[in-house]
Amino acid sequence: MRSFKSTKICSRGFVRYNSQTGASDLVTKTNFENYSVLTLNKAKVNSIDGPLLLAIQQQLKEVENDQNMRGVIFTGLPGVYSAGFDLIYLSKFNRDEMRSWFTLFNETLQMMCLTRLISITAISGHAPAGGAVLSLSSDYRIATQGNYKIGLNETQVGIVVPPAVLSLLVDVVGQRNSQLLGLTGKLMSPDEALIWTCR
Repeated sequence: MRSFKSTKICSRGFVRYNSQTGASDLVTKTNFENYSVLTLNKAKVNSIDGPLLLAIQQQLKEVENDQNMRGVIFTGLPGVYSAGFDLIYLSKFNRDEMRSWFTLFNETLQMMCLTRLISITAISGHAPAGGAVLSLSSDYRIATQGNYKIGLNETQVGIVVPPAVLSLLVDVVGQRNSQLLGLTGKLMSPDEALIWTCR
Protein backbone atom coordinates (compact mmCIF):
# COMPACT_ATOMS: atom_id res chain seq x y z
CA MET A 1 0.00 0.00 0.00
CA ARG A 2 2.97 2.37 -0.38
CA SER A 3 1.22 4.21 -3.20
CA PHE A 4 -1.53 5.30 -0.82
CA LYS A 5 0.73 6.50 1.95
CA SER A 6 2.31 8.96 -0.47
CA THR A 7 -1.01 10.66 -1.29
CA LYS A 8 -3.68 12.64 0.51
CA ILE A 9 -5.92 9.61 0.44
CA CYS A 10 -4.75 8.56 3.89
CA SER A 11 -6.44 11.65 5.30
CA ARG A 12 -9.69 10.71 3.59
CA GLY A 13 -10.25 7.36 5.16
CA PHE A 14 -8.27 4.81 3.15
CA VAL A 15 -6.33 3.50 6.09
CA ARG A 16 -7.93 5.37 8.96
CA TYR A 17 -9.43 2.43 10.78
CA ASN A 18 -7.99 0.13 13.39
CA SER A 19 -6.20 -2.72 11.66
CA GLN A 20 -7.41 -5.16 14.31
CA THR A 21 -11.09 -4.23 14.44
CA GLY A 22 -11.83 -2.25 11.29
CA ALA A 23 -11.53 -5.12 8.84
CA SER A 24 -13.69 -7.44 10.94
CA ASP A 25 -16.35 -4.72 11.19
CA LEU A 26 -16.52 -4.10 7.44
CA VAL A 27 -16.00 -7.72 6.35
CA THR A 28 -16.94 -10.40 8.85
CA LYS A 29 -15.25 -13.80 8.73
CA THR A 30 -16.88 -17.08 9.72
CA ASN A 31 -14.92 -20.34 9.46
CA PHE A 32 -16.48 -23.72 8.71
CA GLU A 33 -14.01 -26.64 8.75
CA ASN A 34 -11.88 -26.00 5.66
CA TYR A 35 -13.60 -22.95 4.15
CA SER A 36 -14.40 -19.42 5.27
CA VAL A 37 -17.33 -17.10 4.60
CA LEU A 38 -16.41 -13.42 4.16
CA THR A 39 -19.48 -11.20 4.46
CA LEU A 40 -19.40 -7.61 3.24
CA ASN A 41 -20.94 -5.74 6.15
CA LYS A 42 -20.84 -2.03 5.33
CA ALA A 43 -24.17 -0.32 5.97
CA LYS A 44 -26.38 0.24 4.14
CA VAL A 45 -25.68 -1.27 0.72
CA ASN A 46 -22.00 -2.29 0.83
CA SER A 47 -20.96 0.63 -1.36
CA ILE A 48 -17.32 0.19 -2.31
CA ASP A 49 -14.77 2.57 -0.79
CA GLY A 50 -11.14 2.33 0.30
CA PRO A 51 -11.72 0.90 3.80
CA LEU A 52 -13.99 -1.83 2.42
CA LEU A 53 -11.40 -2.86 -0.19
CA LEU A 54 -8.63 -2.93 2.42
CA ALA A 55 -10.85 -5.01 4.69
CA ILE A 56 -11.48 -7.53 1.89
CA GLN A 57 -7.74 -7.79 1.29
CA GLN A 58 -6.91 -8.25 4.97
CA GLN A 59 -9.55 -10.89 5.61
CA LEU A 60 -8.69 -12.79 2.42
CA LYS A 61 -5.00 -12.80 3.39
CA GLU A 62 -5.86 -14.27 6.77
CA VAL A 63 -7.84 -17.08 5.15
CA GLU A 64 -5.08 -17.76 2.62
CA ASN A 65 -2.46 -17.91 5.37
CA ASP A 66 -4.40 -20.67 7.12
CA GLN A 67 -3.16 -23.79 5.37
CA ASN A 68 -6.20 -25.74 6.59
CA MET A 69 -8.46 -23.57 4.46
CA ARG A 70 -9.33 -24.70 0.94
CA GLY A 71 -12.11 -22.33 -0.03
CA VAL A 72 -13.67 -18.93 0.50
CA ILE A 73 -17.24 -17.71 -0.01
CA PHE A 74 -17.86 -13.99 -0.51
CA THR A 75 -21.35 -12.72 0.28
CA GLY A 76 -23.17 -9.58 1.39
CA LEU A 77 -26.06 -8.22 3.39
CA PRO A 78 -29.56 -9.67 2.84
CA GLY A 79 -30.98 -8.06 -0.30
CA VAL A 80 -27.73 -6.52 -1.52
CA TYR A 81 -24.32 -7.95 -2.29
CA SER A 82 -22.88 -4.55 -3.22
CA ALA A 83 -24.42 -1.49 -4.82
CA GLY A 84 -21.11 -0.62 -6.51
CA PHE A 85 -18.78 2.31 -6.00
CA ASP A 86 -19.44 4.83 -3.23
CA LEU A 87 -19.81 7.81 -5.55
CA ILE A 88 -20.14 10.40 -2.78
CA TYR A 89 -16.86 9.14 -1.32
CA LEU A 90 -15.13 9.19 -4.72
CA SER A 91 -16.47 12.63 -5.68
CA LYS A 92 -14.06 14.21 -3.17
CA PHE A 93 -10.93 12.88 -4.88
CA ASN A 94 -8.63 14.74 -7.22
CA ARG A 95 -7.06 13.05 -10.24
CA ASP A 96 -4.08 11.59 -8.37
CA GLU A 97 -6.25 10.31 -5.55
CA MET A 98 -8.65 8.73 -8.02
CA ARG A 99 -5.76 7.01 -9.80
CA SER A 100 -4.53 5.61 -6.48
CA TRP A 101 -8.02 4.46 -5.56
CA PHE A 102 -8.43 2.53 -8.81
CA THR A 103 -5.02 0.96 -8.19
CA LEU A 104 -6.36 -0.33 -4.87
CA PHE A 105 -9.54 -1.60 -6.54
CA ASN A 106 -7.52 -3.43 -9.20
CA GLU A 107 -5.21 -4.91 -6.56
CA THR A 108 -8.24 -6.24 -4.69
CA LEU A 109 -9.66 -7.82 -7.86
CA GLN A 110 -6.27 -9.38 -8.58
CA MET A 111 -6.11 -10.87 -5.09
CA MET A 112 -9.57 -12.35 -5.49
CA CYS A 113 -8.79 -13.74 -8.95
CA LEU A 114 -5.42 -15.24 -8.07
CA THR A 115 -6.17 -16.67 -4.64
CA ARG A 116 -5.06 -20.28 -4.12
CA LEU A 117 -8.50 -20.93 -2.61
CA ILE A 118 -11.58 -22.17 -4.42
CA SER A 119 -13.69 -19.01 -4.48
CA ILE A 120 -17.46 -18.60 -4.67
CA THR A 121 -19.55 -15.46 -4.57
CA ALA A 122 -22.98 -15.96 -3.00
CA ILE A 123 -24.76 -12.94 -4.48
CA SER A 124 -27.21 -12.05 -1.73
CA GLY A 125 -29.24 -9.49 -3.68
CA HIS A 126 -28.55 -6.47 -5.89
CA ALA A 127 -25.12 -6.33 -7.52
CA PRO A 128 -24.87 -3.56 -10.13
CA ALA A 129 -21.63 -2.09 -11.51
CA GLY A 130 -18.78 -2.57 -9.04
CA GLY A 131 -20.78 -5.17 -7.16
CA ALA A 132 -21.02 -7.24 -10.33
CA VAL A 133 -17.29 -6.78 -10.92
CA LEU A 134 -16.49 -8.17 -7.47
CA SER A 135 -18.66 -11.21 -8.19
CA LEU A 136 -16.87 -11.83 -11.50
CA SER A 137 -13.60 -12.19 -9.59
CA SER A 138 -14.63 -15.53 -8.07
CA ASP A 139 -14.41 -18.98 -9.62
CA TYR A 140 -18.16 -19.52 -9.22
CA ARG A 141 -21.26 -17.39 -8.60
CA ILE A 142 -24.54 -18.36 -6.94
CA ALA A 143 -27.33 -15.75 -6.85
CA THR A 144 -30.35 -15.67 -4.58
CA GLN A 145 -33.69 -15.59 -6.35
CA GLY A 146 -35.83 -12.50 -6.06
CA ASN A 147 -36.50 -9.08 -7.52
CA TYR A 148 -32.81 -8.18 -7.71
CA LYS A 149 -30.63 -6.71 -10.44
CA ILE A 150 -27.09 -7.53 -11.49
CA GLY A 151 -24.99 -6.23 -14.35
CA LEU A 152 -22.33 -3.86 -15.61
CA ASN A 153 -24.47 -0.75 -16.09
CA GLU A 154 -21.55 1.68 -16.38
CA THR A 155 -22.40 2.74 -19.94
CA GLN A 156 -25.84 3.89 -18.78
CA VAL A 157 -24.13 6.65 -16.79
CA GLY A 158 -21.48 7.45 -19.41
CA ILE A 159 -18.62 5.34 -18.04
CA VAL A 160 -16.59 3.00 -20.25
CA VAL A 161 -16.19 -0.53 -18.88
CA PRO A 162 -12.43 -1.13 -18.45
CA PRO A 163 -10.87 -3.86 -20.64
CA ALA A 164 -9.75 -5.81 -17.56
CA VAL A 165 -13.34 -5.97 -16.34
CA LEU A 166 -14.59 -7.06 -19.77
CA SER A 167 -12.02 -9.86 -19.74
CA LEU A 168 -13.55 -11.13 -16.48
CA LEU A 169 -16.98 -11.00 -18.10
CA VAL A 170 -15.69 -12.93 -21.13
CA ASP A 171 -14.66 -15.79 -18.84
CA VAL A 172 -18.24 -16.05 -17.58
CA VAL A 173 -20.49 -15.34 -20.58
CA GLY A 174 -18.20 -15.56 -23.62
CA GLN A 175 -16.83 -12.99 -26.06
CA ARG A 176 -20.00 -12.02 -27.96
CA ASN A 177 -22.21 -11.86 -24.88
CA SER A 178 -19.65 -9.77 -23.02
CA GLN A 179 -19.64 -7.25 -25.87
CA LEU A 180 -23.42 -6.99 -25.83
CA LEU A 181 -23.67 -6.66 -22.05
CA GLY A 182 -20.75 -4.27 -21.83
CA LEU A 183 -22.09 -1.96 -24.55
CA THR A 184 -25.72 -1.89 -23.43
CA GLY A 185 -25.12 -1.73 -19.66
CA LYS A 186 -27.96 -4.20 -19.21
CA LEU A 187 -29.18 -4.90 -15.67
CA MET A 188 -30.91 -8.26 -15.29
CA SER A 189 -32.54 -10.54 -12.78
CA PRO A 190 -30.63 -13.52 -11.37
CA ASP A 191 -32.64 -15.89 -13.59
CA GLU A 192 -31.88 -13.83 -16.70
CA ALA A 193 -28.20 -13.65 -15.75
CA LEU A 194 -28.13 -17.44 -15.60
CA ILE A 195 -29.54 -17.60 -19.14
CA TRP A 196 -26.75 -15.33 -20.41
CA THR A 197 -24.11 -17.66 -18.96
CA CYS A 198 -25.69 -20.59 -20.81
CA ARG A 199 -26.09 -19.01 -24.26
